[in-house]
Amino acid sequence: TVADRAEEWRVRVFPDGRPLDARHIVADSAPGASPPADSVRRLARAALAAAGLDTTRFAESDLQTEARPHRQDATVTYTDTSVHLPAGAAARAWVSFAGVEPLVVRRGVELPEAFRRAQRERQTRAFAMAGLWFMLVFAALVTGVVYVARRRPAVLDDRVFDRRTSFVLIGIVAAGLVAGVLNNWRSVLFGYDTATPWGNHLATAAISVVVAPIGALVLAGAWQVMEMLRRRAGIVAWPGASRDVVRDAAMAGLGLGGVFSLADAVPELVRESSFGAVPATALNHLVPALDRVLALPFGTGANVAFLAIPVLLLVAAAPTARLRWLIVGLVVAVTAGILGPVASNLQPEPVNVPRALLSLGVLVALVAALVHWGRRGAFTWLVGALLASAFAGAAGLAHARTAADAAGGTLTIAAAAAALLWLWRTAHRSGPS
Repeated sequence: TVADRAEEWRVRVFPDGRPLDARHIVADSAPGASPPADSVRRLARAALAAAGLDTTRFAESDLQTEARPHRQDATVTYTDTSVHLPAGAAARAWVSFAGVEPLVVRRGVELPEAFRRAQRERQTRAFAMAGLWFMLVFAALVTGVVYVARRRPAVLDDRVFDRRTSFVLIGIVAAGLVAGVLNNWRSVLFGYDTATPWGNHLATAAISVVVAPIGALVLAGAWQVMEMLRRRAGIVAWPGASRDVVRDAAMAGLGLGGVFSLADAVPELVRESSFGAVPATALNHLVPALDRVLALPFGTGANVAFLAIPVLLLVAAAPTARLRWLIVGLVVAVTAGILGPVASNLQPEPVNVPRALLSLGVLVALVAALVHWGRRGAFTWLVGALLASAFAGAAGLAHARTAADAAGGTLTIAAAAAALLWLWRTAHRSGPS
């Protein structure tokens, strides 16, 4: 039944493994009692005592009830009178019920209302500024693409893939997206919001399968924009049919893939806190081993297209290297000044100096890699993207927690290797037109 599918238990633990609290989640449609307020208060006191709390320290401050289709839920809020916090903050305890069944007993600190309002106002202002800035950047990109397409003549007349190969690749990407949605079907079903009808949830999930191929069309459009900019910037698609030239371009792709993999590894090298990372697994998928593989076609194309478009636009639109670096510096400075408040509002923690220095070093390495190796052409970009995916698969294989995760890493490496071999052979048959 719907109620059976929605029932869950969630347990939170401290970093040392001690239990913090346990929460029982039941469907809104599940039947239950509708006890009076006095019975709820009596049950809440008993739940506090069962949780090992001294009930004499807690004074009731609020009782809220919510009517469900076949029961009445309630939450009782208590104030810990033995704890005195500054600035109007209060130590609280909450006991929630589904009918007469206690769902959770949890403790926490309730911040003053004035503080929370001020924090929300700061966050709203920061997000509004960030959204406006991203809209301006996107508008500048679109304007630049239109300007280059109309005012800059193409200096090359080559293609990365011919028409037939392009349609085949679009089909592979669309099939991967559809299969990825179907592979995630179990998570979609368990994400059911019991406040809505089950039929509506299934219809929404089915629509997500139908519209999944649209992502392939979006990627095809972005790839066409990248191709237009590449030809006007004078960047070749293929390095040439010579074995030595193809090998050098592939080595440049190895450098690009290594630098981008290093950028992904920065959070693991220097953590923000002493706590370990949250364990990740693909066991929630229908076929866990295919999780990474199904995302490989779209991820490779998207990484190449959406990273190359702004770089190629800069090369095609700005006539001199000095002007390009001036534009890059201005954009980076303004972006850091606008997004800094957003980051400080989301995580008001002291700056992690080693992490900041390492991130700055990786950023410099990324820029240097794009300038030095990126000019070799689209073949190098594709090799770099596939190698970065292979490195990610190797890392997943090395740190796999289950056999399915290990199989997923192995399949990712195999799929990336097969794509690299196909590119290698295609490069020897293709040359600059």
